[in-house]
Amino acid sequence: MDVLLERCAGIDIGKDEVVACVWTPGLEGKGRRKQTRTFASFTGDLEAMADWFAC
Repeated sequence: MDVLLERCAGIDIGKDEVVACVWTPGLEGKGRRKQTRTFASFTGDLEAMADWFAC
């Protein structure tokens, strides 16, 4: 299967928290790397999530 997007993300939005997952290229271009983090639904935490997505 061909990779169409090098990076992608998904979020699950709940009342009290947001769970976000990011898929990026693996080290040295081998495979894929998946990171999952949970953020509270307060403004500061959502801004931290936006910063994490931007990295």
